[in-house]
Amino acid sequence: ADRTSTEDKVLLRALRDFNLGKLVADDVNIFLGMIDDLFPKIREEVIRARELDFEAAIAEASKAANLQAEEMFVIKASQLREILAVRWSVFLIGPAGCGKSELIKTLSKAENVFGEKSTINVLNPKSVTRNELYGYIHPST
Repeated sequence: ADRTSTEDKVLLRALRDFNLGKLVADDVNIFLGMIDDLFPKIREEVIRARELDFEAAIAEASKAANLQAEEMFVIKASQLREILAVRWSVFLIGPAGCGKSELIKTLSKAENVFGEKSTINVLNPKSVTRNELYGYIHPST
């Protein structure tokens, strides 16, 4: 927790850091433009909160899987971890071969290396009903 920042800087960091990882590349500049409109001239002052120890674990897990630990891959894995900390369900969307499966596997391995328990359960969404997949509210309960 950053107790020295002003309220507007804390809000800017929360909005930016928890939303950038959810956006497609085409929408990032639009979102940052909106942030600049809401918080003029302070976006550059507020740096992204990073967990450098965990990013090192991501790089280690990448190398163990014979992958290059490029900066953008490490950032995306870190963003996915942040999203999974506050969301129940996450969908990774992208074209074939863009690294979705490797990102999930690398993140899981990095969490295990970091001392956190992580497992991956793959589910074919066509094998279950929509209510089984997402849950539902029964009218009588």
